[in-house]
Amino acid sequence: SGDRRNPIMITFGEKITVSQLRALVASIGNGEVVIKDRFPIIITSNPAFWIGRGGKIAKALSAALGIKFLKITEKK
Repeated sequence: SGDRRNPIMITFGEKITVSQLRALVASIGNGEVVIKDRFPIIITSNPAFWIGRGGKIAKALSAALGIKFLKITEKK
């Protein structure tokens, strides 16, 4: 993810837990993870970062978490 001026690479394993997702989001420093109805939601000031080009990051994270989709909302 990122662009030529600000490239960034996120690497994670095939399977991750919600605790690991929380640690990942905290380490990037632009959001938080909350659980609603057993599903994690990333609340961030930069949703495009967590969605990625064509939804690649969101799809990879949801697959690693073992869920169908990952909700990402903008912090207000």
